[in-house]
Amino acid sequence: MNRDINISVRRKEIKKIALSSLRNSEPIIHKKADLKISITGGGIEEFLNQPHKHYAEKNEMLLDIRFVLEHSDYLGVSSLHGKTSHVFETELCGEKTWLIVNEVRGRGLALYSISDSDRVLSGIKKPI
Repeated sequence: MNRDINISVRRKEIKKIALSSLRNSEPIIHKKADLKISITGGGIEEFLNQPHKHYAEKNEMLLDIRFVLEHSDYLGVSSLHGKTSHVFETELCGEKTWLIVNEVRGRGLALYSISDSDRVLSGIKKPI
């Protein structure tokens, strides 16, 4: 139980730090895919709320998301749940995990979520 309390407390700390340092900051540039990715308050919340096999480590990853996204592998674009999403692959605790960046009408690209499920790979159109 104590571990869960510590994770909850740390999640709140990460959220506060991320909101003050990442939200509305300069976009993250993924040079290989030539994409500019913004971080929004909604994206921070979704990222932190997402279940994950390595939940605490996933939350900590948010604090380094600029570096993580810049160095992740761009897999392509897909349409999941009626949204156009760009999928990036990285590793967390030695296992593959995927970052999802959504196209937001009129606002460009924004970090949306993270997943440890390879289901996010279905329907990806590879970049040219």
